[in-house]
Amino acid sequence: MADFYGKLILSSKDERHQEFVLSKGNVTLGRSTVSDIVLDDDSVSRNHARLDLEKSVFVLHDLGSANGSFVNGVKVKNRALSRGDVIQLGKVTLLFETGALPVETDVTSLASADALETAIKLETLPVMVGDHGVPSLVVIASGKTWQVPLTKEAITVGRHPENDIVLNTPLASRTHARIERRGDHFVLRDLNSRNGTWVNGAKTAEQRLQGGETIRIGTARLIFKPGFTSEEFTAIDLTSPPGTTEPRPVVIVPGLLGSEFWLDNERIFPNVKVLLSRPEILSFPGNPAIEVRDMVSEVVIVPNVIKLDQYNRLGNFLVECLGYERGKNLLEFGYDWRQDNRISAQRLAEAIEGWQAKSSHARKPITIIAHSNGSLVSRYYVECLGGDKTVERIAFMGAPHYGSPKMIESLLIGPDVLPFGMMGERLRRVLATCPSAYQVLPAYNCVADQTGENINILLDENWVAEEHRALLRDARRFRKELGARCRIPSISIFGYGFDTITSVSVQRDSQKKWVKVDYEEVPGGDASVPETSAILKGSEIHPVRQYHGSLYTDNDVKMRLRLELTREAKFRQE
Repeated sequence: MADFYGKLILSSKDERHQEFVLSKGNVTLGRSTVSDIVLDDDSVSRNHARLDLEKSVFVLHDLGSANGSFVNGVKVKNRALSRGDVIQLGKVTLLFETGALPVETDVTSLASADALETAIKLETLPVMVGDHGVPSLVVIASGKTWQVPLTKEAITVGRHPENDIVLNTPLASRTHARIERRGDHFVLRDLNSRNGTWVNGAKTAEQRLQGGETIRIGTARLIFKPGFTSEEFTAIDLTSPPGTTEPRPVVIVPGLLGSEFWLDNERIFPNVKVLLSRPEILSFPGNPAIEVRDMVSEVVIVPNVIKLDQYNRLGNFLVECLGYERGKNLLEFGYDWRQDNRISAQRLAEAIEGWQAKSSHARKPITIIAHSNGSLVSRYYVECLGGDKTVERIAFMGAPHYGSPKMIESLLIGPDVLPFGMMGERLRRVLATCPSAYQVLPAYNCVADQTGENINILLDENWVAEEHRALLRDARRFRKELGARCRIPSISIFGYGFDTITSVSVQRDSQKKWVKVDYEEVPGGDASVPETSAILKGSEIHPVRQYHGSLYTDNDVKMRLRLELTREAKFRQE
């Protein structure tokens, strides 16, 4: 568990939007896309303020901002913070708090429209603000993921309990390998182990480590992170990979609820008023006049369903720090996230073809950056619609490659199985009409009844209303067509360390009808998608301690995307 020093709650107009969990000792705040806390407001300076942990107390320092920094209404240059202090940066208000980490998998009771309105106002999108300045290893072994800072001159890895990193696997030697600092870099040495040490699929005796490389020892994987500062994002020219003159063209594909819906001149999603008064307008197929426009550009919170940061912040980072231009070499793909992912993949193919015909800068092989359900859309485009001839690499983020048990919770309807109340059930009835929701269901065994019998959630139709069972059958066909791997090089960026639904227990009556449902939550994912589902077979991996809806705005992820878009050669895949 990372250190936890406090949190800042961003709010406006009596609504709470984001909850920044502070797990590092210095935190930058500003409009810059590489600030630790990005504040999208013109009244905020690019580098507005900094929080420094001094003798266990956070001190706010104004960095010469144009509009000043205020604490409890008083303009300050430097000010020690206490619990409950209200910070004003430009027009942005942040509440400083201490206390427990936010809990993401609890269900909010929504018995009325007023309850839903209150939940939307008070629930926040959690964002981890981590310390990325220290080199580290993220270890994935024995069903757990944890981070080890490289603060010593050397550490050892092996099966013996006296090692710095202990791997409980018989395939690891007692003292298997050593990682040591040499000047400003780190070197991995195999210590004559029985089964060898592997880096990015190649056996090695000694190797200088590069950022993002994966070390494999037996079944354990260790990902090297060299550490960085925000200044390193723009310290060198990053607009082109070595040997080229143009940036690699990029397509961003968002996930469920990641695109705006418009009906004539009214934006019906995201729109709190619509969710409160007429959520059924979002049912699928619904009104054919509904138009999909851009990716969402605000925080989206739908209680008990999903919480998302602003998708446009990812594009803003590519523009500001990597020299991209929207429409020229950057395509942000908005789509109807309710529909069958196969249709969305066809729309993606058409959008890329039209973009490449219009812009000469988009004609070379492209890189796709996909989040959540957008990963399934992108994979179907590559696997089934010829996208492998156009795409050279995909960066998946929080992808439900093998499904998410949380979607079962989101789709179940009826007071007998989920006591959510009227408004909660109305929202679920809307979601239950969306073909894409069934295509996110787990395609592996994670549900069992009271006798211990496994339930294949895609085959057992007893839990689905009769009118929606065709959607479940379509989801089975979709999963079969999609397969379990990706034919082009890819990287799985995934969140770890948060309570995530990983298995479901149900009680069934004599007719196999579900009468009671219990969910098991363990710290094994990003609070929405389990790690085991987010790691695509054969892909590189990049673990991040971040929540599902904030992965694409995390600075650690941004630095890895920088590496992806400027790398000279592809890493070998295991």
